[in-house]
Amino acid sequence: VLEGDDKPVVLFSGDWQYGLSETFEAHTGIKTIRYPLEQRFDFDEEQVLRFFDQMIAEGYDLTVWADASSSLQLYEWLQSQETERILTQDYSFQKEVSLYRILSTNQ
Repeated sequence: VLEGDDKPVVLFSGDWQYGLSETFEAHTGIKTIRYPLEQRFDFDEEQVLRFFDQMIAEGYDLTVWADASSSLQLYEWLQSQETERILTQDYSFQKEVSLYRILSTNQ
């Protein structure tokens, strides 16, 4: 999925984002982040959205892991972006997993 990308980053969300993001990065070397608005800390939503816009503008290839436990905020943000669904699959530990590539931001 991410072969050939110069600056791939996978954004994880949902209940499994902590262990999955660290395991994925350790085994692939691909950078990962966790969806900031699902964290235990208060983040300014506008700043988070600007951060994602800046990542895309700087050429990062952002892929998003979304599943049945992801927040409504994440799905609303995904709907506001131009995306390509790469995969939808059920796993033994989590159902309804989809991977989306953000093609461009819609500011």
